[in-house]
Amino acid sequence: MANVATIFLRIVSPGDRAAAASHAAIVRALLGEDDSSYCVPLVIGFRDRCTDVQLGRRWSPGELAEDLLAALGDGDHRVFVRWHSSGGDFDEIYEVDGTGRQAPRGCRYAFDEIAVRYRVRPEDAPPPDDLGFSVYPVSGTYLGGNNRFADSFPPLTLTTPAGASSPATHFEPAPAARLIASLSSEGVEPQAAIQTIEWRHQSRAVRIERRFQRSRTTQWGIDDWDNCVDGAYLLSRGRAPVVPKEVADLDREFVAEV
Repeated sequence: MANVATIFLRIVSPGDRAAAASHAAIVRALLGEDDSSYCVPLVIGFRDRCTDVQLGRRWSPGELAEDLLAALGDGDHRVFVRWHSSGGDFDEIYEVDGTGRQAPRGCRYAFDEIAVRYRVRPEDAPPPDDLGFSVYPVSGTYLGGNNRFADSFPPLTLTTPAGASSPATHFEPAPAARLIASLSSEGVEPQAAIQTIEWRHQSRAVRIERRFQRSRTTQWGIDDWDNCVDGAYLLSRGRAPVVPKEVADLDREFVAEV
């Protein structure tokens, strides 16, 4: 079986019209003659002026976004593509419009708090909330991988396991990096006192790590457009970038090296 590419598309319609093409036309153009999604459940959502689609392809998105724009016959649409290779670690993102494809880069996601459910709560941990989590008000960004391959285990839901991917690099500010380092189990026995770690964004869990007593961990990636902080994407939504330019440049270099 070829590597499975999990592809997340956000098709943005022009601002002066409700929709330049029907949602049905967009889905027909994406699925093509095969009328199928390769190894990834097809998920479609509509919000604001956007059509959101999750689907699977062999190896990579290829020219999927370009073919979609050609099929719609309208250069006013803008398509953002986030995608994950089942043989890789982190998502990439790029955008395509009537002028062509912009440069790909590592897709960066945000969190604004970390919640920890302890088996044995340390004395200095924040008091537990109604769900039993100690919540630390720290924020940052990370490169993450979101695999929706249907053969993933446990059974596939919208919180599909993220494979070997994990929150990894360039956390800001420093307190987030220190906290994550103190909770990290990479290369050592999982800390028996910790049961679950959630990275949250606006109260939504965006990454989950569950630790088991017998040195086993399971991770889920639940990143979506709401916690995507890619600079070009935020600018397209009328929001200022939150990632320093030097970090964004590193993300582009990361993709170029892969």
